[in-house]
Amino acid sequence: MSENIELFENYTAKTLGYLYSTFPIPSDFNFFDFIPKLEYSEFLTHQLNAYHTINYLKNNHFLDFESLDLEMGQVKNAILKPKALELLKQDGLGMQLKKALNAGRDELIRSVINKALEMSLKFMF
Repeated sequence: MSENIELFENYTAKTLGYLYSTFPIPSDFNFFDFIPKLEYSEFLTHQLNAYHTINYLKNNHFLDFESLDLEMGQVKNAILKPKALELLKQDGLGMQLKKALNAGRDELIRSVINKALEMSLKFMF
């Protein structure tokens, strides 16, 4: 699997998991907190992936935010949109995601996110 796809799944999980845990209160967060400690060149790859993942989630109606700063990693007033909330409520996906994130098991995290994204396609058609 492509590293970018794995990073997308990881940052999707961390972003949606965080916003699910704070819902319905809009939250500020720093996506740098989602990035592991890495060498500078690797960090840049993760930084770009996290930033573009969060933008993708907004553009595809999973979340909304007031602002997103690539350089500082800051996201202001982020909240899940109804589409994401409904997805995460289906089959207990939100709780499964929270447990997977707490356990830090990447395969389980990706499995839950892939199931949610697969289910989102059904909502589109």
